[in-house]
Amino acid sequence: MNIIDGFASNVPPFNFTEVCEAVIKLIDDPHAKIVLYPDLPTGADLIMTKKSAKEIFEKPEHDVKVKMMSKVNIDYLANIITFTSIPMQVTTNMIVNDINKLRLSGSLDEISTVNDRTTDQDGLILEIILKDKDNKGNPINPDVVLEKLYKLRTNLKKSNGCSITLIDNFVSHDYSLRDFLLTWIDYRRDMVIASLNNKLANLLEKQHINDIKVFLCKSNNIEKTLSIAKKAKNIDDYRAALMKAYNITSLQAKVIAAMPTSAFNEDSRQAFIKDGEKMAEEIKRLEKTLESDTKVDKVIVKEMEEGIKKWGRERVSRVVD
Repeated sequence: MNIIDGFASNVPPFNFTEVCEAVIKLIDDPHAKIVLYPDLPTGADLIMTKKSAKEIFEKPEHDVKVKMMSKVNIDYLANIITFTSIPMQVTTNMIVNDINKLRLSGSLDEISTVNDRTTDQDGLILEIILKDKDNKGNPINPDVVLEKLYKLRTNLKKSNGCSITLIDNFVSHDYSLRDFLLTWIDYRRDMVIASLNNKLANLLEKQHINDIKVFLCKSNNIEKTLSIAKKAKNIDDYRAALMKAYNITSLQAKVIAAMPTSAFNEDSRQAFIKDGEKMAEEIKRLEKTLESDTKVDKVIVKEMEEGIKKWGRERVSRVVD
């Protein structure tokens, strides 16, 4: 087996609401000033400057890394450090094992016990219980221990690369976040136009069928149609005779041939007329939307706004500059 090329892409997670809001701004102005910070689903703190966030958004090639740090609470009276979130792709078992190895090696003598009290109900709770005094009898400072925990290889602090490398038409491209979103907007415009054209084609077909129903339910046409039905030898003969008598399409003839005689009345005709009016209004609306780039964009904006209402949420990661 021959491997021709290998591509790596490392796209950090972003907040759904913020991305949708950015898309809306870019639809209005492709050059809009926007800064998007990643949002870590684990809730860990994000260590990033505004300058770094701008580089991810504006520059296809950059050296920015996404730095993640566990959230922490310290009980200075009880000498307990409690972590309530951890970086992505890290588990509490990994952290506990790393800390215990460092304890055995003597690098973290200040720690008495490590308790993982994480549950589905209470969420992530990782307790680091410290000793009261060190080997020399000096009080242990939780802040100093916390700094050591972050500096040593405990997975409480972690960095990931950030690159948006994607394949377009079998060619690899490095994207800035702005270029990526603008490319998606162009793609979405094509999809919306295709969807609207499909709806328009289906409505025109329904209107085509509805028109013959209205025509058929006129009193003089009902008798004529029933007479044609009586004279026909079979269904195919019936359809052919309808096409010849009314100069209609094979589709319309097929619909008439399938209609029960109970549908040949004035109430049905009025219902068909109302359906036709609704179809005509919708067809007119779709045609106007397709004729206007602005109206197509409004469809996308509406989708973004509805998406925010259904799936939007607040950020879970604090940004620490």
